[in-house]
Amino acid sequence: MSTLIESLLYQNEGTALDFKKEQYPFQRATDEQKYELLKDILAFANSWRQDDAYIVIGVEEVVGGRHIPVGT
Repeated sequence: MSTLIESLLYQNEGTALDFKKEQYPFQRATDEQKYELLKDILAFANSWRQDDAYIVIGVEEVVGGRHIPVGT
């Protein structure tokens, strides 16, 4: 596992980090489901920050601990 992803697993979600347990649906998805990725990207784009922002797919969020990779 890359050092970057390993370090992200110990950080809390916020304006620069979002964990998704499952992939965004595309095939046979409703328009609302397809808009979820766009909505998340735009939320990051509209938040002021000095560092990069990440959407990490395949990770289950654990409050107060290391988040759990469940797939890639």
